[in-house]
Amino acid sequence: MFAWIVEEWVWDYAITITLIHVGLTIGVMSDFPSSEHWWITLGCGLLMMIFSGQLLAYKLFRNNFVYPAELQNF
Repeated sequence: MFAWIVEEWVWDYAITITLIHVGLTIGVMSDFPSSEHWWITLGCGLLMMIFSGQLLAYKLFRNNFVYPAELQNF
């Protein structure tokens, strides 16, 4: 759903949501998360959100993407 909202800004949206998640986690736990598996899981989730969202945005908004070859005729 988030790819539909943000179209080409998927990576920015994913990083923002991840930072909000880290902030909320620190607020709820009253401590900085130090477990290694938490950070690995968070990083994997971030990468999956970026890549799957970018792929979905590409499929949905294929006609709106600007390719480098098209910029020369701009």
